[in-house]
Amino acid sequence: MKKLQYHNNSNVHSFLSIILGISLIFSLVTVAFINSHKDMNQAFGHSFTSDDSVTFLSIAKKALIELELAKKNFPSNITLAMDHSDNAAMLVNDVYYVDDEIVDDQDFINRYDKEIASENGTIHSLVLADLIDQALRAYNSAIRLNIDLTNMSNLIVLDNFEKYINSNNPLNKSSHNFEKFQKLISNNNTITDPADYETALMLAKEIKDLYKNKLENLVINDSSNSSSTSNTINSSLVSKLEKDLDNLNSILLNKGSGKDLLKLVHLNIHPSLQQLFNLETKMNMNMNMNMNTNMNMKNNTMKMDG
Repeated sequence: MKKLQYHNNSNVHSFLSIILGISLIFSLVTVAFINSHKDMNQAFGHSFTSDDSVTFLSIAKKALIELELAKKNFPSNITLAMDHSDNAAMLVNDVYYVDDEIVDDQDFINRYDKEIASENGTIHSLVLADLIDQALRAYNSAIRLNIDLTNMSNLIVLDNFEKYINSNNPLNKSSHNFEKFQKLISNNNTITDPADYETALMLAKEIKDLYKNKLENLVINDSSNSSSTSNTINSSLVSKLEKDLDNLNSILLNKGSGKDLLKLVHLNIHPSLQQLFNLETKMNMNMNMNMNTNMNMKNNTMKMDG
């Protein structure tokens, strides 16, 4: 190949610099666009803030569930046992590497014992919320629903669909969307993935156990130290949350509708958890951060002006 002269190299370098600059700007704009749309999507649902302890505990509990299901199905149903074993292997790997400070088995044991023994209501309520989301996803996959039950904005779409089918407008029953949302409101679902269905049911059981063993007493003790008015409110919410968690288990056991799950979780369970344990959503956290940033900028401007 011929070597380019120096002045040509200089032109090429200048040209490449311009291209790289444009590419960088385009990338930054694209990332900002994606992030802004992520925030918009989160605003529709109860996307609670989280931390390392919540992530660790959630993955650990899901790994234990898959391990138990693998053991339960072995050797009577080797196919299901293998499915759950594969899921367990991935989750065990994930939870082991979730903390950079875990370098050996003893480190993991210490971290696990510490998180399990924790009496932090915020952490366990966030784990509960995450396990509920996982149960919805597992059930979604089990019946091949193809509608995200963890996304609260689908309640709006569902409401519009129900208004549409109850109207006098002609229905296009052969359309993909009609079939999809018809399945969403169906109370007689066929299980097409037994492994995911078993996971959903076991998650529902773990959710109830976690509430009973870790959260119920914390709420009761907190209520005893509160005023009579807040005590009455908390008692009512506790009773309501218990019934809603039972309903969650009942809907899954009876292979009920995704519509009922959507409404139960997003309109009942999440708001109760949020109020009882003072959970903060990502949207609220972002708003608070923006307000603090704006206040700091305003204060700095005032100091500079002064």
